Amino acid sequence: MQLAVFTGVVYHTPASTCIPEPHSPRAKGGFFMASKARFFTGLIYEDSAPDDYEEQMRDSLRQWLLSPWHSPDPVQDLETGALKALKRHRHVMYCHGNSITAKAAREIMPPWLVLPPSDAAFMVGSYRNLARYFVHLDQPDKEQFAGKPESNLTCLNNFPLDLSKELTKGERRELKIQLWNFCRENCVTEFGELLDMLGDAQEWDMFEMAFDNQSKIEGYIRSKRNSWKTSGRE
Repeated sequence: MQLAVFTGVVYHTPASTCIPEPHSPRAKGGFFMASKARFFTGLIYEDSAPDDYEEQMRDSLRQWLLSPWHSPDPVQDLETGALKALKRHRHVMYCHGNSITAKAAREIMPPWLVLPPSDAAFMVGSYRNLARYFVHLDQPDKEQFAGKPESNLTCLNNFPLDLSKELTKGERRELKIQLWNFCRENCVTEFGELLDMLGDAQEWDMFEMAFDNQSKIEGYIRSKRNSWKTSGRE
């Protein structure tokens, strides 16, 4: 975890939304620093941005996502979330058409947009989770916004908004274990049967995990079915 203070902002680089720096432990073991990204983030302060900042962003024809106005982040909450500001602010995410370097992206940013000094903080790893943070979908203890999440976000020039949650590596592992246990406990013998059972039980997270990993799960089910035949359990 790394905290940096710049122009009144405390920035925390959460594992689920940002790209690790090369010296980070997360950069080892096959997980390396990305040199390019498509999504980048920054802040808008109402006391330093021009009155027509939103119009300028729209006229740029580039894709932007703006959060609703956030109240200043209290000191006791500085260990959670993404960009942290000690005064009223809006979070911004920029989407480029293809992956570019942080240096190239910084040259695109308007001069009144407050950017984190670290490229690892500037480059966004999970744009979906960061978009969710913009309206605090996973932070019930933080400021909540009335109405549908989409109505509180400002998408400029067809920003590709997706508020579905992206699971962390640990969450994906736990879901795979749950799916494995479900197959064993219910003696699943066919992939179609598995999807039907998960759908009937409304286990939609496991349903999506199974659907996205069909070949691997079919291989497991086929292996179990063959072992049952060999042992005479069928």
